[in-house]
Amino acid sequence: MRSVRKSGISLLPESGVQILDGKTIANSLPVWLRLQSDEPVKSKNWVRLQYWRSFFDDNVRPLIRFTNSANKSLIQVMNGTLFGVGEWIGYIPEDTSAISISPVLRTGAFDFRIEGLDYISPVKLLLKGALSNPSWVAWAIETSLIGAQEEAHRALKLASTSTSFAGYNRWCRHLSRFVDIDGIDRPRANWHKTPSFRLFISINNNASQALQATVRSLLSQIYPRWSLHYLMGDNVPPDQQRRSYPELFDDARISEITNVTDLEAIAADYSENDVCALISSGDMLPDYALAAVAELLAQYPTSAVVYGDEDSISSSGDMHSPILRPDWSPYFHTGRPYLTQLTFLRARNLSRAGCVKAAQLLSTHNDMVESVLADSAKEAVHHIRRVLYRRSREMAKKSDCNKATETARSLLTASSLTQYPEATVILLSRDNADCLAECIEGLTKNTDYPRLHITLVDNGSVKPNSLALLRDLKRHAQINILERPGPFNFSALCNEAARTSQAPMLIFLNDDIAMRDSGWLKPLVHWAMRPDVGIAGAKLLFPNGRIQHAGVVLGLGGIAAHIYSGQDPRQAGYLARLKVAHEVSAVTAACVAIERKKFDAVGGFDADNLPVELNDIDLCLRLAERGFTTVWTPESVLIHHESATRGKTPWSSQVYRAQRAYFVKRWQAAIRDDPFFHPNLSLFSYKPALA
Repeated sequence: MRSVRKSGISLLPESGVQILDGKTIANSLPVWLRLQSDEPVKSKNWVRLQYWRSFFDDNVRPLIRFTNSANKSLIQVMNGTLFGVGEWIGYIPEDTSAISISPVLRTGAFDFRIEGLDYISPVKLLLKGALSNPSWVAWAIETSLIGAQEEAHRALKLASTSTSFAGYNRWCRHLSRFVDIDGIDRPRANWHKTPSFRLFISINNNASQALQATVRSLLSQIYPRWSLHYLMGDNVPPDQQRRSYPELFDDARISEITNVTDLEAIAADYSENDVCALISSGDMLPDYALAAVAELLAQYPTSAVVYGDEDSISSSGDMHSPILRPDWSPYFHTGRPYLTQLTFLRARNLSRAGCVKAAQLLSTHNDMVESVLADSAKEAVHHIRRVLYRRSREMAKKSDCNKATETARSLLTASSLTQYPEATVILLSRDNADCLAECIEGLTKNTDYPRLHITLVDNGSVKPNSLALLRDLKRHAQINILERPGPFNFSALCNEAARTSQAPMLIFLNDDIAMRDSGWLKPLVHWAMRPDVGIAGAKLLFPNGRIQHAGVVLGLGGIAAHIYSGQDPRQAGYLARLKVAHEVSAVTAACVAIERKKFDAVGGFDADNLPVELNDIDLCLRLAERGFTTVWTPESVLIHHESATRGKTPWSSQVYRAQRAYFVKRWQAAIRDDPFFHPNLSLFSYKPALA
C-alpha cells in the first residue's frame, strides 16, 4: 500500500455520534465527524485522503463537507472501501475553515478513521489524465482559463481519478489491508450465537492442488463456525482419497457426504438457522468473508439470501476480473442471473424449497437459489458490497452476453401484452420546427401503438417556420396543442399537459427525439404497467450512433449523470447490463412511460423547486420513496438530438446552481449511495471503472 502522510489527523464527533465504552455509536442521522489535524489542511490545494473502515460496516460512500468562514458548505461524495481501505482525491475549496466527514448511513456501532493525507500537484493529475482522457484535460484547461474553476476541477477529476478494470490488480493491492480483529475490525455481534455456515463442494480427480487452496482459505477464516461437506466424484477410488486429498482429514469440521445424506444429518449441531452455500474446488474466500456475513445476519436476522462481490486470481497471483454487483435487482437477475457461487441461503428456506438431501444443493444449486429467491421478500435479499469470493479461473464467457440478450427477449415475449392502454405523448417545444416535425412524423407514421394521442405544449414559438408547422398540426385529429408562452418551466408545463389528458398511460418525450423503428413504445409501456415499476426509460443514441442515455447514476459527475454517455452502443456493458432491462435509480424524461395513477400519486414533476433541471431524477426518487422501481430497457431505442430546443444549461449558471443546491439538499443520502452502482465504481468516469 502506498504510504501517505500521517499528521496527527483525528475525527471528533460533531453530530449524530456518541462515544460509549470506547465504541463509536451513530445514534441519529446524518452522522458527521469533524476532521482535526495537528497541521491545518491548506485550502486551494488538491489532496489525496486515505481512510479505513471496518470490514463489518456497510461499504457506503462517505461524504466530505467543506465549510467556509461564512458558514456555507460544499458536500462531495467519496469512494467506497472494498477491501477496508478507501481513497479520495479532490480539491479543498478556498476559505475552507472546517472539514467534516459522514462515514455511515445507518445507526449503530461503526469504525472509521483517517489513515493519512497528502497534497497532489494538479500538474501530476493533468499528466495522468492526458494519457487516458485527453479531451477532459483539454476541457479542464479551457474552463480554468475562462475562470470557471468549479467546472475545471470537475473535469480534472473526470480526467484523472478513475482506474480501468485492467489495472485491478495494482488498485486492489494499493487499497487493501489486513484484518485487525482486535482493533478496527473487532466483532460487534456475539459469534457464539450467530449462525453456522455449511459449505458444500464437489471433488473430482486431479484436483488436489486446487482443493488445497480452497481448504486453506477456509482454515484462515477469522470466523470459526463453519463446516465443509464434500461429495467425492465417482472417478476418485476410495483407496486414493486419503493419499490424494490429505487436507480433507485434518480438520473435524470437514466431512464427506453421499448422494443419500440428509441435509439435516450433515452435522450434529445442524440447525434450520444455519446458512448454506456452494463453493468450487480451487476457489477461495478472503479471511473476513464468513465473518462479514455473520455480522450482517446479526443485524438482519430475517435475511433469506446473502450475496457478495467476487474477483479472480491468476496462477501467478494477480487479481483480475472484479464482479462488483448491484444491490438486489430482481429484473436484472431475471435477464442475466448474477447470483452464482457462494450465494448464502438459510437452511430453513432450503427445506421449504424441497432440498432434502445434501447433494441436491450441489446438483440443483441454481434451481434452489431461484426457488428461495421466488419465496423471499425483496427486503430479505442482502448484498454485502465486498469481495467474498475469489475464483481461480476466469468465469465469464463470451456467450454470456448472447445468453443474456436471449433471456431478456424471452422475458419480454412471454409477458407481452395483448391489449395496450390508451396513451398520451406529452411534448414541449419552442422554435424547433425541424426536430419537432421529425418527431411528430415518427409518432404518427412510425410508431406501432393502437391508441396514441399527442399533447403538444408550445412555449411561445415566434419563428415563421415554427408557426407554420403549428398551424398544420392543429388540423391533425391526433394532436392537441396547448399554447403556453412565458418563462420556461418544464415541470409545470408537463404537469398541466398531463391534466388535460384522461389517458391512463403518459409518455413524456422531448421534441428532439427521432424514431428508429416502429416498435419502440410497446416495451416501455410493458414495463411501466408492472405494478412495482414506477417509470420506464429508453435507450437513447446521439445522431452519430453513440450512447446518449443508458440510465442515470446518482453521484456520477458530482450529482447525477448518464452512465455510458458517448460510448459504443454495440458493447454489452459491465456485467452485460446494456443487453438487458434492469433497475436503475433514475432515467431521463427525454423518453419515459409512466402510469397516470403513479404520476398523480407523487404530484407529478416538482414545478416549484426544479422547474428546468433534475426534475426527472427527482420524480424517479420520489416514486422510489413510495416503493416503486425505475427500469431502463434496451428494447426501446431512439435518437436524441440532446437539448436542441432549449440548449445546454451551463454547469456554472445561477439557474442551475439554485436547482442543484435544492436537489443535493433533498437527496443527499441517495446521491451518496446509488443501490444499483457499486460504491467502488468511479463517479468520475462515464464508462464503468474503479474508483
